[in-house]
Amino acid sequence: MSDIKFDFSNCDVSIEKMFDIHDNQKVEIYNNMPNSKINGTKKGKGNSSSTTTQKPELQHGVEYPVFSKGSGVTDDHIIALYRLLTARGWISTQTKEVDFLRLFSGKNNDCEIIWTGQDKLGDNKPIKLGVSALYVLFKDMYDESRITTSSKAQKVGPILEMHFVDTDGHFLTNVSNVSRTSEKAYVYIQLIKNTMRMRPSSEYIQRILEEDMESKHDKNDRQDLNYRKPR
Repeated sequence: MSDIKFDFSNCDVSIEKMFDIHDNQKVEIYNNMPNSKINGTKKGKGNSSSTTTQKPELQHGVEYPVFSKGSGVTDDHIIALYRLLTARGWISTQTKEVDFLRLFSGKNNDCEIIWTGQDKLGDNKPIKLGVSALYVLFKDMYDESRITTSSKAQKVGPILEMHFVDTDGHFLTNVSNVSRTSEKAYVYIQLIKNTMRMRPSSEYIQRILEEDMESKHDKNDRQDLNYRKPR
């Protein structure tokens, strides 16, 4: 049976009552108003009456919500966190320190952080990290009030999805749908997270802040926080 097309305006009628529309038969309704085309299909068995709202597509260069620093957390903490994450390879060195600081500025901005999905300072060889490691790290910091959001309605996962991209420049997805990570990754998370608990004047943080980050690429330079050099 052919589809039905009907043109009318200023009417409030039931199309299904006017015509014997069979299941899955396409109906196109027109009126005289611009952009007023409405496509419909009679609901039959197997057709859902509910509609799903699609998540808006993220765009580069658009300002999105970010985190704020919690009580007692300073820029030195954030810089130390940035340098640890780049040293371990969790985020790319192409990510600028200033952009990482902006992620905790409390003011909407368009900073983008490049997530590599690996830890290169693990035992023997680099290990792959799922986005779960990223989420658990930030969720733990949030639960401990090291970082905050603008409101309780603003969740950790969506903020990460708005600002973290993979090495191909694509925004990370499904960050909000994870709740746990591997035991090995969690050990690394605890080591990294400890930085946020220390006083900025602590010897450990001062060593990180004073460190030559380029030294990590030099196999003969052993000043790099006692981390094993890449082979």
